[in-house]
Amino acid sequence: MKKGTIVSKIAIIYFSKTDFTGQLARAIAAGVEQQGIKQQDECEILSHRIEGSEIIEGRFVNPKLMDELAECDAIIFGS
Repeated sequence: MKKGTIVSKIAIIYFSKTDFTGQLARAIAAGVEQQGIKQQDECEILSHRIEGSEIIEGRFVNPKLMDELAECDAIIFGS
């Protein structure tokens, strides 16, 4: 694998009422980015905070995001 190429797409999906989980999500994103810099590789990071309006009848509904997640190499969930 050639250095300096995008090697992975990582999604961080979270729900945070008080933003504590949001702080953790941002720390995870920073760690992923830092690791990519150390390895001279680039990681594409998709971060998404789930909003209450995306929950319909107890289910998460966001077709566009689901399509993006299908293209990810790793997905991290938090709540």
